[in-house]
Amino acid sequence: AALAYAIERCHDGGALVAVVEAPAPLDSAGWVPEAGVAEAVSALTRSLALSEGPRGVRANTVTTPARLTRGAVVDPQPPLASFPGQLEDEVVGAVRMLLSTEAAGITGCALAADCGRTWS
Repeated sequence: AALAYAIERCHDGGALVAVVEAPAPLDSAGWVPEAGVAEAVSALTRSLALSEGPRGVRANTVTTPARLTRGAVVDPQPPLASFPGQLEDEVVGAVRMLLSTEAAGITGCALAADCGRTWS
């Protein structure tokens, strides 16, 4: 309900970013409710991006395991120069990027801000 209300209040050409806690796929065992909610929020955000696209409104999701992680965030470590980074900085940076005019062509996406835990 909150996302639907927020998107209605969003000006034409605006942007909405939903932030949701989600375990990385490698860590999802034991976190079924959290993973389910995160998937539902991502699906709703994609739906809002589709329905509000004609108004020029962008809707995206940032996922983070901020309060779900214990101990080391990543094992094995990804090949990132900035590893391990700070989750708070990554979430703020992801939201800032998605709200910026430089991301005007990005909508309906889910971006993982998890210190490199989601990688292939």
